[in-house]
Amino acid sequence: HTHTHTHTHEQSFVAAFLLKNPKITDHRMVLNFLGAMENPFRSHLLWRDGDEEEKSETIDCLETLILRDPRVYSSILDNMDAEWKEKDAHLERRLWCLQFVKAEHLDVKRIHAMHPAVLIARRNLRRFSTVRSPREKLECVFRAAQVIFRMLNETAKAGHAASADEFLPIFILCVLGAQPLRVYSAIEYISLFRNPRFVGGERQYFLVQLLTAVTFIDGLGAKSVTMDAAVFAAQLKIYEEKWDERMAAQIQQQEISENLERESARESAREREEREREGLLD
Repeated sequence: HTHTHTHTHEQSFVAAFLLKNPKITDHRMVLNFLGAMENPFRSHLLWRDGDEEEKSETIDCLETLILRDPRVYSSILDNMDAEWKEKDAHLERRLWCLQFVKAEHLDVKRIHAMHPAVLIARRNLRRFSTVRSPREKLECVFRAAQVIFRMLNETAKAGHAASADEFLPIFILCVLGAQPLRVYSAIEYISLFRNPRFVGGERQYFLVQLLTAVTFIDGLGAKSVTMDAAVFAAQLKIYEEKWDERMAAQIQQQEISENLERESARESAREREEREREGLLD
């Protein structure tokens, strides 16, 4: 019964929120709604004897339900300012064009580069683009980072703990391999919409590491990697040309589809006119 009650509140809020055509700047509305829901939860029979953690978890689930809604999520991200979209598009191009950068160019040890943890981390970072709520996105980053740190501790020499200096190049390698989309927008979205109560500690630290990694990739040049400058420039040129070809092909495909749609609409209009004319003749 309580679940239904909660669900009704959540649905009413989502409906009202969608009417606003929600943007990134509307995060206060969500946080205020969750804040307003806290007292009814606390006084409800089901939670009255529950501990603080259970009550927090309920509010947390409510946040996820609202922001996991595909309409809410799409509206927030599609309404991002042009500046964010440009940053995301630039990074997407960089991630694709830097595919030739491998573990050895980032001075990542072979024992780490070949470890299954790298695959798991990459999979989590790929998932980062497909999940919608800030909680789930943050969890993807956290899991990816956690599995890398665990691997570093396992492979470290006795008495040595994993260091951030070793972690970052591996994390960058995983981001390059995963090619996540709309990263800058997503980080901003998590920072604003995730309940501040649940952001902190390791999760906050790893989100900053993700931002550090993509900033590094965005500005990555021959000097940033262990590779001959001429080789780097030549490889980059090949990939950039391939990317431009891909984009041109996509635009062309889009134009063909739009032309076909227009032609089909004209055809339908002509047929309708003919039928009307025939009707008048009868």
